[in-house]
Amino acid sequence: MTGYARNLTDRPSRRIRARGALGRRASLAATAPGSPPPRSRRASHRALALRAGLAAAVLAASTLFPVSPASAQQGAPSQPAAVDVTRAGTTLTASWDAPAGATKYHVVYSSDGKSSWTAAAGPDDNHTAATIDITGIDVTKSYIVGVRAGNSIGWSGWRNSAPTASESPPDRPGAITVARAAGTMTASWAAVTGATKYHVTYSSDNGSSWSAAAGPDDNHTAATIDIAADDALAYIVAVRAGKDIGGTTLWSAWRNSTSSGSVGPPAAPAQVSTQRVCDTKFSFSWTPVAGATGYDLVASSTNRKSWQRMATNTTATGGHFTSWQKNKTYWLAVRARNAHGMSGWTNSAAAPAPNCWVGAAANPKATTSTTHGTSG
Repeated sequence: MTGYARNLTDRPSRRIRARGALGRRASLAATAPGSPPPRSRRASHRALALRAGLAAAVLAASTLFPVSPASAQQGAPSQPAAVDVTRAGTTLTASWDAPAGATKYHVVYSSDGKSSWTAAAGPDDNHTAATIDITGIDVTKSYIVGVRAGNSIGWSGWRNSAPTASESPPDRPGAITVARAAGTMTASWAAVTGATKYHVTYSSDNGSSWSAAAGPDDNHTAATIDIAADDALAYIVAVRAGKDIGGTTLWSAWRNSTSSGSVGPPAAPAQVSTQRVCDTKFSFSWTPVAGATGYDLVASSTNRKSWQRMATNTTATGGHFTSWQKNKTYWLAVRARNAHGMSGWTNSAAAPAPNCWVGAAANPKATTSTTHGTSG
């Protein structure tokens, strides 16, 4: 029993040892010189799938993002030797030598240094010519054109052009001179190299608003212009230079003249308004006059037979007086002035004494007039 039991217990050990020996022999055979290390069938499938995925990714990348040089698919034509690009206005023309065996071309272009691409002729467009026009480009940007050749077997690698030069606007004009004469002013400046036209504006309110003397579409080509002007006003003239390129105009920055100054006296104020209430206050105002640097104000209580000077060269355009006689009618007259002289007078309408009663509320009386006075 004992020996039989011992033999039973020994048998599994012998099997284990035998299997271990077989395993070692199999391992030694698998790792013989020149043989790859053993791996499972599942691991082999995963490796094959990974290699296929990498190959597809490389092919997709070469389709979406042209690089130079790039390898061709086996049996496809060689890549174009060079891509030449010329530009005229808003059109690029790309051309290349046709590689042997090429039956079509895939053409793309980039305006951001190859970060992104736009198709000019897609892979399915069957573009067969070794040249192409790309229209509607931005003339201020630089472009790269990528081309690859194809046939029924596949595509070559990409060939990229050199970056094209971008267009720039002309320089802004130099100093602007403004000569004044009665009723007109002449602005002139040195002609700008490369400019094909000029846009000219002017302002009589120190640049708060502008009027066109030659608009952007007027095709004004001369480096001088005559502008109708009010002698009483000072003007600023602004000019910018333009360059027409294929239906697009590139403009320079603006250049402003210094103020031209006025050459004549201002116009008379349009009207003078007055208002009296039931006390001794007498309020008045008038419309400001363009080009005026000051105003003279006189008053009369003798039906404009005699006048009393109230203000000389004041910059105000209204105010009020006190200590006026309640029972008298008054007139006011205003004229404008500048360095070139004075306008005529503008009289107010009569401002009669208000009808007031003891304890009554104030009773405003307002009048206006556009009559020009003749007093000195």
